[in-house]
Amino acid sequence: SQFGIQFNGHAYLSALKVQTPNGQDLVMTPSWQMGVMGSYRWKPRLTALAGYAYRMDQMKYKTLKTANTTSSGNSDNSLTMTGHYLNFYLEWDMF
Repeated sequence: SQFGIQFNGHAYLSALKVQTPNGQDLVMTPSWQMGVMGSYRWKPRLTALAGYAYRMDQMKYKTLKTANTTSSGNSDNSLTMTGHYLNFYLEWDMF
């Protein structure tokens, strides 16, 4: 068949070597992506794919206790970013 469909997903943890805005330790936090793509084989060595993905990236890091903040230094700062993505790929088989 010239047409195909694939479901994909992956999960990953925060990178340990990322520098945080306040220089405090990073807290391991999961992020993930899930999607679906349809494919069409134009030629034996050329396939086009298009699809949709939803992604959620998270980051947490320790707070910094200073005289100017109300933080106790025992909590976490956090950031969550989500997005809906439209993806297009063109695959060419070289060999």
